[in-house]
Amino acid sequence: MIEGSNLLIDVEDTGVGIAPNDMPRLFREFEQIDQLDGDKQEGTGLGLALTRRLVEVHGGEIKAKSAVGKGSVFTVRLPVLRGQPEEAALTTGESSLPEGILVLVVEDDPQAAELIGGQLRASGVAVAFAGSADEAVDLASRLHPRRSRSTF
Repeated sequence: MIEGSNLLIDVEDTGVGIAPNDMPRLFREFEQIDQLDGDKQEGTGLGLALTRRLVEVHGGEIKAKSAVGKGSVFTVRLPVLRGQPEEAALTTGESSLPEGILVLVVEDDPQAAELIGGQLRASGVAVAFAGSADEAVDLASRLHPRRSRSTF
């Protein structure tokens, strides 16, 4: 379901549910929540922790609701990315991007560029895109993106 600029995905089960005191441990790595019926849980305890990390990497969040004896509902909220990555106005040398921090994304795959750009925009920064090293050097010399020590 689309809600505003987010995609909501609900995954529901009719299992034994999760006790309220176990909910804070739900997304922890290598944590196994004991079954209410006494059965031993199988697996590594990484499934929900990895799911949460994947959702967060895409700018989203995951939440869980559960009722003992009735099951659980996991809700994933992901930002919807529409359209193509913006391009700086190459003919005038001016950018239509907002004032503030500007990050230059250098990526030749448009889908990957949009994914990265969506994360950056969700953090409140403006984004310009270059599809090649030559284009990146040209844009960087004209747009002056923020220099960072971070690497991806």
